[in-house]
Amino acid sequence: MFLKDGFTCKLTIRARGHFPEMMVTYRLALPERVYEWRGAREAAKDQKARFRLDATFLCEHVLQWDAAAEIKVESIKHLAPFALTEILDAICGYSFDDQADGEKN
Repeated sequence: MFLKDGFTCKLTIRARGHFPEMMVTYRLALPERVYEWRGAREAAKDQKARFRLDATFLCEHVLQWDAAAEIKVESIKHLAPFALTEILDAICGYSFDDQADGEKN
């Protein structure tokens, strides 16, 4: 139940409509980082600032994905909203898909 370091996990975002399935490998955020991110979101002055915080947080924790785009803020601007939400939820530990057996790095 206690994390000394973030775990490496895998998430499968299922295909929806014309969006294909996407595999994401990410590091589970430590609780302190989740609280920092959530606090910054609450203090953000507008939705644009909130989005940039979300995108930056995602970039800190996603190690790889099978999308054609690089993992950077500019790419995340084009990520489907449902995929962004699923990835953020997984990073925070709010959902668990295919955890990589608690594999630590």
